[in-house]
Amino acid sequence: MRFAGTRPTRSWLTAIPASNEMRVGIIGAGQLGQMLGLAARRMGITCRFLDPSEAPPAAAVGEVIRRPFGDSAALAELADSCDVVTYEFENVPVEALLGIADRVPVFPPPEALRSAQDRLSEKRLFDELQIPLPAYRAVDSLDDLHGAVKSIGLPLVLKTRRFGYDGKGQCVVNAPDDIDDAWRKLAGTDLIAIGAMRALQDAGRRIPEDVSVVGFDDMPLAAYVSPALTTVRQNSELGAEGLVNGIVGLIKGKPVESSLMAPTLVIRESCGAANR
Repeated sequence: MRFAGTRPTRSWLTAIPASNEMRVGIIGAGQLGQMLGLAARRMGITCRFLDPSEAPPAAAVGEVIRRPFGDSAALAELADSCDVVTYEFENVPVEALLGIADRVPVFPPPEALRSAQDRLSEKRLFDELQIPLPAYRAVDSLDDLHGAVKSIGLPLVLKTRRFGYDGKGQCVVNAPDDIDDAWRKLAGTDLIAIGAMRALQDAGRRIPEDVSVVGFDDMPLAAYVSPALTTVRQNSELGAEGLVNGIVGLIKGKPVESSLMAPTLVIRESCGAANR
């Protein structure tokens, strides 16, 4: 598998300094950028950011060039002042990265970002790489959605192909009566239907209804639950770990004696959200 595009004219690995004086450019200066900057500071690495916000969180850990993400002059300034450039979120314009990729190493590569920004392109890439994934289908019309329900089965999730996070930009279609409502709420943009729960169901595993968890560190939540229909907010990593173990036990058919549930439980139903 090869991405289309121009080959680098030099080795990025040899171009990046091996010393602790590395300068890292980060596109985006939000909370994730701030965390990157904090980690970099402990390693003796200097970070410089590009973000149009008036008061970006990452300003606490490094200089911020306050210009739009697509500003070619600001991007060139960032590239020329840093040894490597990365980005803190996935909605950075690909063209912005391509414009500086011949001046400075950019990781992840722009073409990887291009695939990741579109859920349909991403899944087609996974298919090409023979990575297992749930059934999916592009949806450009109400007839397409009916066809997806027929070919994938229910339940399925109708999602926007771009943007959307934390339950936004998606609707769960549990029954035929949900089809028109889901289309009405998301029509007007490119969509994809995904049989998110189907793979585990076909494998004979019990799937708790409308459950997903925000975890911490390296807990392998994504291996068990998809999509993120419900967010459980715990006040400590220990509480989240207990909850995860309980859900994994349910999936494997094991009895669950107890779980730490002191926090806020936000349950997203179909296309909305309700606190319980």
